[in-house]
Amino acid sequence: MYYAQNPLKLGNMRIDALAQLLTSCNIISGGRYIVFDSWLGLVTAAVMERLGKRGSLVQVYAGQGPESSYRQAVQALNLEDEIVHSTLYELPFPRAFALLQGTSCDVTATDASCDQSETASESDQLMEVAKMDEGQKASDELNNGSGNKDVKSIKDEERSQRRLRRLEEQEKAIELLKTKSLDGLLVASRNHPSQVTLTLLEFLAPSRPFAVFCTYQEPLVECYAALKAKGNAVFLKLSETWLRPYQVLPNRTHPAINMSGGGGYLSQTLPGPPKPNSSGH
Repeated sequence: MYYAQNPLKLGNMRIDALAQLLTSCNIISGGRYIVFDSWLGLVTAAVMERLGKRGSLVQVYAGQGPESSYRQAVQALNLEDEIVHSTLYELPFPRAFALLQGTSCDVTATDASCDQSETASESDQLMEVAKMDEGQKASDELNNGSGNKDVKSIKDEERSQRRLRRLEEQEKAIELLKTKSLDGLLVASRNHPSQVTLTLLEFLAPSRPFAVFCTYQEPLVECYAALKAKGNAVFLKLSETWLRPYQVLPNRTHPAINMSGGGGYLSQTLPGPPKPNSSGH
């Protein structure tokens, strides 16, 4: 549905590219995975659908606070809140990087930036609600004079609940990453994937797969070269998939005239042992 409406919002990720991304990382129920997803949470939703009620998923996002659409596809699944909160945990990338470096990241600053992003995303919704309920609010204010205060208190309470839930998710995500024994890594970033991939693969267990999707080939080539130079990845593969539909009719089966111009590029890899130091020879 998202691809049919606007492929650019998904980075031109077709259904076949998404299927290869999930298959290459062996996404199964009960597993523990990391996802860096910049495309409406599509990869996150696909992993959640395969996990079901079992397993754990750490959703890492760029910056200190999430975008308003970072879980749009997850919300479209209409999963129960208990399943989402017990399975899916969010974490800003700076906190994951600080955890790997052995330093601490300011949770207060992270939470403050999240509040700013929420305020920006909520402003349009509040304006729309205000226009729809303008007549009703006016009558309420004439009756008791407390309409605005009630709306503000409800908004503050909901924001504090979301803030508490974010902090709980981040703490659970950090506890998972500290084990450095996760089962797979999926990266679908609109930014350059090299730093994200090299950082997050350190939290995987040995010989666990990871895959990187990118709309363009050049960033993946640079990521491929960085992994080769580091020497801790084996079976590196960079691929592009063509998807061409076929019309199947009696006595006249043939490929369709038009086909998709491109569905992005995919890099599939297995982490290996660290590269030996050549200075000792």
